[in-house]
Amino acid sequence: MKKLKLYFVAMLLSAVAINSFAQQEGTTITVNGVTYTYLSIPDRTVSVTGIDVSITGTEVTIPASIKDSEGNFTYAVTTSDFTNNSIIKLTLPEGLKTIKKINCGSL
Repeated sequence: MKKLKLYFVAMLLSAVAINSFAQQEGTTITVNGVTYTYLSIPDRTVSVTGIDVSITGTEVTIPASIKDSEGNFTYAVTTSDFTNNSIIKLTLPEGLKTIKKINCGSL
């Protein structure tokens, strides 16, 4: 019985360790054609770093936050730095703190 408990504790700890390293600062996630880069894992912040060029002639709304790839944590969208020359209308979230660059041909 003691070995069984130890086994389950080891499994739980390895699952937590794997999940905690799923997102790393500087890695990206794409949600609905918008690419985000993880800025700070402890602060749970991301930056918009790309919008798929296949999204042409459309209106794009950037949400104030996104879920990580496992759907466990919410990350605030705090900065924007991307180029897409095919967007007709872009709506940015109210909580956006920094706009480094937005290059959209139609806007």
